[in-house]
Amino acid sequence: MSILTVTKVQKIYRNNTREIHALEDITFSVEENEFVTLVGPSGCGKSTLLKITGGLVDRTAGEVSFKGQPVVGPRRDIGI
Repeated sequence: MSILTVTKVQKIYRNNTREIHALEDITFSVEENEFVTLVGPSGCGKSTLLKITGGLVDRTAGEVSFKGQPVVGPRRDIGI
């Protein structure tokens, strides 16, 4: 079983005049003892994705689970 599973995660920031699609259809899993690095240019959504996996930011769509349990808010067993 994967320790972290991210399935079809999407994040859209909205204001009165426009939408910003920060993340779209992000899917991956991390196995126990696996090391993963997020690499990309400034503004591509790396920090947003980390905050979503840590339960610090709500996602617009998709699912995140840690050790088989849904991540729906901040948790004491996840650190970023």
